Amino acid sequence: MSMHVYGYARVSTKKQELDRQLDLLRACDCTEILTEKLSGTKSNRPELSRIKDKVRAGDKVVVESFSRLGRSTKDLIEIVHFFEQKQVELVSLKRKF
Repeated sequence: MSMHVYGYARVSTKKQELDRQLDLLRACDCTEILTEKLSGTKSNRPELSRIKDKVRAGDKVVVESFSRLGRSTKDLIEIVHFFEQKQVELVSLKRKF
């Protein structure tokens, strides 16, 4: 069974463009890229939920930055913990702390 690399890109409004994030994710040879145009403050993010349903141990999830993933520090910690429990590698391309 081969590892899948999922890319996740999100912008906060329908008017914003995903192009920059998509270019970065494509350069990472993602098996599949899922996108959303909605506020990170929304708890219902269908594409993020799809990734969470699809991933298996050994897979990888790539995001442009952790800010694209979590609504808050608490939310981000819960998401990171979820992927850790599933033994899924989570990669942020922006490594600025």
